Amino acid sequence: MPEFGIAGAEIMCENLSTELMKKGHDMTVVSLYTYESAITKRLKEKGVDIIFLDKKPGFDFSMFRKIRSVVKKIKPDVIHTHRYVAQYVIPASLGLNVKAKIHTVHNIAQEENTPWARKLNKFFFHFCDLVPVALTQLIKETIVEEYGIKESAIPVIYNGVPLENCIRKVSYNIGETVNLLHIGRYSEQKNHVEMIKAIVNLHSKYQNIRLHLWGDGPLKGTISDLIANNHAANYIIEHGLCDKSYQHFCDADIFLLPSKYEGMPMTLIEAMGTALPIVASKVGGIPDMIKDSENGLLCSPIAEDIAQKIETLILAPRLREQLGCNAILKANDFTSQKMAEQYLNLYSKRI
Repeated sequence: MPEFGIAGAEIMCENLSTELMKKGHDMTVVSLYTYESAITKRLKEKGVDIIFLDKKPGFDFSMFRKIRSVVKKIKPDVIHTHRYVAQYVIPASLGLNVKAKIHTVHNIAQEENTPWARKLNKFFFHFCDLVPVALTQLIKETIVEEYGIKESAIPVIYNGVPLENCIRKVSYNIGETVNLLHIGRYSEQKNHVEMIKAIVNLHSKYQNIRLHLWGDGPLKGTISDLIANNHAANYIIEHGLCDKSYQHFCDADIFLLPSKYEGMPMTLIEAMGTALPIVASKVGGIPDMIKDSENGLLCSPIAEDIAQKIETLILAPRLREQLGCNAILKANDFTSQKMAEQYLNLYSKRI
């Protein structure tokens, strides 16, 4: 992993590492950047070895030497890469008898990396025995399109979370305020601008509405300015980075995920595991998780449709409960235990 900030791919890696440790497998996690976070702290507490390689910003040629040294020392049966690290790891591990090389594609293939990194990945998939794993059927189709790989060579393995950590919602009554929740990186992908427009429009009609934003990222300043310019700081509340999210889900009335594109978002699984009513955009892997009007409401990633679906839930307590109860049932498809078992099966086939 490049680093362990609080984001979906990093949380998936934490959950997978934890489950593999429970099953008695030796795990070493490697982070290119030296960056301590709540995730690295939890992994260390669970006994997972973490190696930091002190990467410098930009392309760092020293990574080839450092990664090769780690691989020689550990002698892993499996190397599992995420995000953009394959460009360092695959060349560095050539000739070292690594039996299985796996790469999880965490987003639609055309959005996962830079064009240059995708060209390298295409070479690795075709000529270096690197196996791409898709999170959903749609992502699998984008991998076929982007990299020219046969569908039969691309396994689909859902992300998973430890559902036992979710705090199940028991009441769907809305109190004095309507509490909406969004947890996500401040980035173009997460579509904060349209979400904020939707809430500003709704607030003129529902003055008890509150949107709670958790996260950080490159657009933090832009989004904070947008909130201030709309005089919305009293009802769109920014909380910063989110470490322990489970209580926030339970405290919310509705979860929002109106992204422009997605893979299989971990926060969505956590919201489902809490039995929370959900409004999410019909993009990427989300329709594989949410069936419209069955276990959530799907929307277009534009302000008008986001606002309409939120209002539908505000006005329909029985619908909120129905969607929430169905969501928690569907969440059982996305457990960290199932995810780990499927990756273990894949590792075993490649070794």
